[in-house]
Amino acid sequence: MGAAVIYYSYSNNTRRIAEIIADKVGADILELVPAVPYSYTYDELVDDEEKKMDQKELIELEPIDLDLDFYDTIIIGTPVWWYGISPAMRTFLSDNKEVLKDKKFYAFITNGGWIGHAVDDIKEYVNLVDYVDLQFVNKQLKLNYDKDLDAFIEKLNKSE
Repeated sequence: MGAAVIYYSYSNNTRRIAEIIADKVGADILELVPAVPYSYTYDELVDDEEKKMDQKELIELEPIDLDLDFYDTIIIGTPVWWYGISPAMRTFLSDNKEVLKDKKFYAFITNGGWIGHAVDDIKEYVNLVDYVDLQFVNKQLKLNYDKDLDAFIEKLNKSE
């Protein structure tokens, strides 16, 4: 059994963290890709998608090429969209709830200042062991990034 990092990233911030974690933990990595890509500018996306977040919208994803049964540890990464997890991550967790129920789950949550109810959103679907809150400011991580991320990776390595 192994570990997998599964993430969604709109602006590549979450992707950068996913790649660091996968490399330092020795995990496989999978990016969630919407079947219909967001073609909006960021501001248009904010205006359009904000209206849908209260409905906990599920979107169609490209098929995943990862046998989830092979992994006992799943590390998910999601940006915060309007105080919750991204629609791509919500869809993944919802669609795979049964196969994921006995896995150890960790999360890294990227955001611009507050994670809102993102942790509670994740807990609706899986048993979350631990998470790290990584804040971006003007596309740069805050100064506590290295310390927080290193501590999170250390926990992941000890849990294996």
